[in-house]
Amino acid sequence: MSVLDWAGTLLVALVLLATATALATAGRTWRTASDTRRSPPRSRPILTACVLVAVVIVTAGIASLSRAKTHLSAVQHDLAALQALARDGPAAIVPMQPGELLAQTHEDLARIQAAYAIPLSVAPHMGWVPYYGADIQAAPTLLQMGLDLTSTGQHLVDALSPLLKSDNGGMKGPDELVLVLETAHPALVEAQATLAQVHTVRQSMDVDGLSPRMTGWLTQLDGTLPLIQGGVHGLLALPELLGASEPRAILVLIQNEDELRATGGFISGVARVVVDRGRIVELVFEDSYAIDDFSLPYPIAPQPFREIMGPVPWVFRDANWSPDFPTSAQMASTLYGLRTHVPIHAVVAIDQQAVQTLMEALGPLTVPEYPEPITSDNVVQAMRESWAPSLIEEGLASEWWRHRKAFMGQLLTALANQLQDGVGDIDVMRLGFAILRALEERHVFVSLSDSESAAALRPTGWDGALRDVPGDFLMVADTNLGFNKVNPNIVQRVTYHVDLRDPEHPQATLMLDHRNVSSDTGMECRHEARYDLTYEQMMQRCYWDYVRVLAPAGSRLVEATPHPVSDTLLLTGVARPGDAQILPEEAGRSVFATFFVLAPGERVETRLVYDLPPDVIELEEGGLHYRLTVQKQGGTTANEVRVSVALPTGSTSVRFSPVSGVEEHGVVSFDLRLQTDVELEISAQRR
Repeated sequence: MSVLDWAGTLLVALVLLATATALATAGRTWRTASDTRRSPPRSRPILTACVLVAVVIVTAGIASLSRAKTHLSAVQHDLAALQALARDGPAAIVPMQPGELLAQTHEDLARIQAAYAIPLSVAPHMGWVPYYGADIQAAPTLLQMGLDLTSTGQHLVDALSPLLKSDNGGMKGPDELVLVLETAHPALVEAQATLAQVHTVRQSMDVDGLSPRMTGWLTQLDGTLPLIQGGVHGLLALPELLGASEPRAILVLIQNEDELRATGGFISGVARVVVDRGRIVELVFEDSYAIDDFSLPYPIAPQPFREIMGPVPWVFRDANWSPDFPTSAQMASTLYGLRTHVPIHAVVAIDQQAVQTLMEALGPLTVPEYPEPITSDNVVQAMRESWAPSLIEEGLASEWWRHRKAFMGQLLTALANQLQDGVGDIDVMRLGFAILRALEERHVFVSLSDSESAAALRPTGWDGALRDVPGDFLMVADTNLGFNKVNPNIVQRVTYHVDLRDPEHPQATLMLDHRNVSSDTGMECRHEARYDLTYEQMMQRCYWDYVRVLAPAGSRLVEATPHPVSDTLLLTGVARPGDAQILPEEAGRSVFATFFVLAPGERVETRLVYDLPPDVIELEEGGLHYRLTVQKQGGTTANEVRVSVALPTGSTSVRFSPVSGVEEHGVVSFDLRLQTDVELEISAQRR
């Protein structure tokens, strides 16, 4: 018998036993009272009636139990099918299969609710049952959440059914996408409200005492629910982004993560795309350098940038200095508008990994002057090869400079044409999954100028804003200031230790480990804007890294590893003492910064110790609750992160999420790969 079957059987049996015991106890109590009043003739009929009622309840319960076990098995089958569907991905999904599965699961859950009506009504009072008491107590809430989620899923599938058709009978063009989303708006709003309610209920649930299997299911829900909510928020904001009410001008920043910047990479190129009800009516691509017009009054670049790169103006290609993407997007719009005077309604940032992910869904593309079809396997290499300055050797440096990014514009045009003219051949579900993956893994950011639409998008995290979340917070933002493409050869590991032994004075110790695995060419580190003959040579260089650590507001830096940099290693010719800097708060976060130069084959470790504000911990009666959000920097790969939390001495009943954590000697540790943002939670009781 499975755990679910056993728990269901136990729930019914215990409720029936409790009912019969209560009735028998009531009979005995009445009899005792009757004896006291010397009225024995009335005691036997009442006791007999109580026993008869108990027998009827038990008999009905046994029949109910048999039916319920059948429904439990059906739900297990449904859940297994849905999990397999999610695991296998869009390629394995048959159109409308999700809707059918959700409908069947909803029906089976409703049957369980009917079959278990009486036991479920008393389940909230059954927490005293050994081991499975917490599971039984939570059963009604979990069942209702399942009903709400499956019902919402059905309505969403019905509303968006035209998008799920992958044959030529599906959408004929992007304008139909806009129409479908407009028609689906009421269902999306209703789904948004239901999902918010489910989220609220889930947050209020007490998970202490739940069985490992139930905890595992809740962990899966915690990972999936925000994704579903994000999808609904995104679909609600999408019509305006696609120009549903009026044409919208979108600024697309093409970021190159090989030269990492705060929001994902150096802004190599930019496209202005005007969209009218899903149709692209204008597409203008330009090299980011071509945006500059120094006859205009440019603002002064941020101080750290000037200190390292020289007294330069703040130009468009360096607009993404802030790790808060809405802030960088606003600066990009401002600097772009100095020359073009074009109002921008949205700013979208994409990197090479995002293009590769989209190509997986769109299939081969033909790009002029490239000898073979472009696919997800060769698109990054094609971008690098097209940049290679071979014309320099032929004395045509100026010609190369004008055309070195032409391939990027041609590829973007091919992508736009495929999305518009070839939409009937596109597997829309597969494309949707690809876009969702790129957003979740921080390879695409979307910032909207309309405040209402921006607010709708904010909960998803897809706007790249610094997360406004309670508890502890950590983000490490690296910025390559070395005029090169070395970041594919930089290996980074983060170790974050939080000491909560004194809950009123929590302290964090952050260890950053950077390694430059570039080939040692024997060349000295020269901080200058120069171009090698191949892209690969641009990757085999020294690393000039300006690192910012973002922590909860009110954090206080105690100590940091110094990294002195000599004057010979800097374009400015001014040496840096290497002391860590305390910068002004950004988007409600404390900011600490350091800078170092890392030659090929070298490794550098940075240790920062800082006091955290006491409110990163929620002190509860007899215990505490700690939550940490680790935000991933845009454009980065899945860097290794180790988190350890030292709990107050004598802590008991320690529970944590994700369940992959390990507790040993009062320290809870997590080994993570930062593919997306990560949230950790720990609850503990104190003696």
